[in-house]
Amino acid sequence: MQSGGMDQTISVMGELGKAKLVQFNPIRTEDVAIPVGYVFVVANSLTPSPKLQHKGIKYNKRVVECRFIVYILAQKLGVALSYKECKFKNLLEL
Repeated sequence: MQSGGMDQTISVMGELGKAKLVQFNPIRTEDVAIPVGYVFVVANSLTPSPKLQHKGIKYNKRVVECRFIVYILAQKLGVALSYKECKFKNLLEL
């Protein structure tokens, strides 16, 4: 399964009272300003999320969809003529 590491990253790099932008390749975080008067509510919905129940199909689908849109954008920008030729895997690389 091609899973992300957002939960693990923020659990290690998070700081009390700060919002973080998590980025990968290389892994890093940066503080993000929260507008005055806004708050984050973190809650447990108690809804199970069995990511491996379907062998990761639904979770991996999002990875494939994101890579596909990068290819479409690369093609529209003229930096890749075919899917095989597209060297970009994410929007940051593109």
